[in-house]
Amino acid sequence: MSTRALRIIQALATRLGTVAIGDDQTPLAAVYLGREDLFGDDLTFPCASIVEETEEPQETNRAKAKCVVSYSVIGITKSDPQAPLIAGHALWDALMLALFPAEAQRETGFDRLCGLATRVTYTGRAIAPREDGGQTTSVLISMTVEYVLDTTNPSN
Repeated sequence: MSTRALRIIQALATRLGTVAIGDDQTPLAAVYLGREDLFGDDLTFPCASIVEETEEPQETNRAKAKCVVSYSVIGITKSDPQAPLIAGHALWDALMLALFPAEAQRETGFDRLCGLATRVTYTGRAIAPREDGGQTTSVLISMTVEYVLDTTNPSN
């Protein structure tokens, strides 16, 4: 049985599986759960990884804790060394459309990740070439997810 926190990560990964980049609608070749080192030779581009950062309890009582978890979604794509921001922005746009779909916010005004969370919030981004003249560009999306943790049964 998986914890609610892991199911949230899996739900985000499922959303990333819908990514379609640019005019040719290129899908991600891979979505990693927790892989921070996206420099390996074993990578196929474009790819993304969801990295769980910190969890901060906001309110607690005996059996429940309202938690805010920070996540980084890192995307890597091939790019033109002379204009890496073009590919970077195309990847950022596609990741944002997948992570924050409009239909998830229509009824409630904010995203609940299919009932797993109470709120999903975009908190920032960074887009940068991997190295000067390099062939890839990275995108970092920062986000938080609020959820209620059952401290007596984290799988709940």
